[in-house]
Amino acid sequence: LRRNRVRFFDSGLFADPAWDMILELYAAALGQLRVSVSSLCSGAAVPATTALRWIGHLEQKGLITRRPDPTDGRRCFLMLTSDGFAAMNAYFQTVPAGLRII
Repeated sequence: LRRNRVRFFDSGLFADPAWDMILELYAAALGQLRVSVSSLCSGAAVPATTALRWIGHLEQKGLITRRPDPTDGRRCFLMLTSDGFAAMNAYFQTVPAGLRII
């Protein structure tokens, strides 16, 4: 639904890759899934350089962490830190159930 907005509005109005990334990692944590750096970059719908810059920023803020893939040294997985996961849980506690469309 969020990606559908660009059919009706200028995509620059909704440029917030950090939020998209955090949502993706939160959903992955809830589903016990792993998210690679390249997958998160693709899902952010921004150029890879922009996505990588935001990943670095989120890491510096202590919201996400990088873990090497034990079976493929070329790949890393990203996940929310415990602080990042707790912040997302707290955020969703403030959103009324009927409005939890992301």
